[in-house]
Amino acid sequence: MSYDDAVALVCAATGWPVGHVWAQTPSGWRSSGAWHATTSGSAEVSGSLAALREATAITDLASGRGIVAAVLHLESCRFLPGLEGLGSPFRQAHAAALHLSGVVGVPVHSIVGGHRKVTAVLEFVTAAEVEPEGALAEALLEVASRSRRRTTRKPTPGTQTAAAQQTAAQRAKSLDVEIPDNLAG
Repeated sequence: MSYDDAVALVCAATGWPVGHVWAQTPSGWRSSGAWHATTSGSAEVSGSLAALREATAITDLASGRGIVAAVLHLESCRFLPGLEGLGSPFRQAHAAALHLSGVVGVPVHSIVGGHRKVTAVLEFVTAAEVEPEGALAEALLEVASRSRRRTTRKPTPGTQTAAAQQTAAQRAKSLDVEIPDNLAG
C-alpha cells in the first residue's frame, strides 16, 4: 500500500486526527508528501490543519530532531507525550491550536545495500496521550511493513488500461492485519 493509504488506514482505525510520513533524503528527513487529516470542523480548524501541513512541508528533521530521532534511536515505535516530538516550534504551535497533545512514530524499514534500514517514519499526531501498548505497536509495525513510497510512472501507449486495472486491483486488496478495537484509548 502507498504511504497515503497507510496513514489513512491507521488514522481511520485509531481516530487519530493527523498522519504524515517523513522520508529520508540525501539532505535529511523531509516530508514525503503523504498526508491524512480529519478536517471536520470550522474554517478555523481547516485553516490550522493547512498551516500545520505547510509548516511540515518546509521542516527538515535531521536525525537528531523530533519523532524521527526517537524512532531512529531504537528503530521501533515511539509514543511521545507532548508536542516536542514535532521537532519544530511552528509545527508545535499549529498542533496546539488544534488541541493535539501527543506524537507517535513508526519506522518503515527497507533493504538498502543488503542491510535493513529505516527509510521512512510514519508520524501520527494525537488528541490524547497514547499508551505504548504491545498490540498497538505490533499493528502499527505491520501496517508500516506493508507500506512503500508509491512512484508514478507515465504509462506507455496501449498499456494505460492495464495500468488502471492493476491500480484498481491493488486498491481492492484487503489488508490482513488485526488491529485492536480500541486503539484510541
